[in-house]
Amino acid sequence: MVANRPSRLIYLVSALMPSTISLTSQQQSSAFIPDVSKLEYRLAEPSDVLITNKVNPTAGLFLAVVPERNVVVGSAEFGLVANTEGNGGRVFITEGNLRKHFMHPGLPSKMLKELLEYIRSERPQVTKAWVRVRRSDDFFTSEVQEAGFQRCSSSDREWLNFCYRFPHSTKKNPVSWIMSKIHAVGSKSFPTIAAPSDFH
Repeated sequence: MVANRPSRLIYLVSALMPSTISLTSQQQSSAFIPDVSKLEYRLAEPSDVLITNKVNPTAGLFLAVVPERNVVVGSAEFGLVANTEGNGGRVFITEGNLRKHFMHPGLPSKMLKELLEYIRSERPQVTKAWVRVRRSDDFFTSEVQEAGFQRCSSSDREWLNFCYRFPHSTKKNPVSWIMSKIHAVGSKSFPTIAAPSDFH
């Protein structure tokens, strides 16, 4: 799903460059089918050997890892879009990759679900996630929808927009509401990225 380099992977939420959103693998798959339920999904650590160097220096990096070997098989850069806090905050995945032989149904959607859960736990005030997929890419369109994203407005001839709206943090949803108040007062830092030129 990443546009600014052919054959890349993911985008999620609120905004970066119009040419950075896609979800694809650089290599063709083999007969090996990973068990996505047994992978570890977490933030990158200094000791991790990444699929490729990080593109956006201020973005966070979320990984899918084979735990017994500590091998990274999927990654997604993401960040809170700058100056969106007044609207609750929006997150955007700026780049993503799948290691060769791991382009199978279930892995991209599982990694997106886990990333959404991480965002919800660390920044419960975030209201929206956004991802773009090439109009011709049926595989990743299906994966993004499986992760809970729905089509949203797009005038681009090459890319489709998909949005994920987080549950509202209100007093009717007390746990989410209380957590949003705690995080609003202060919590550990969260990666922030610049808004893309077409962000609105």
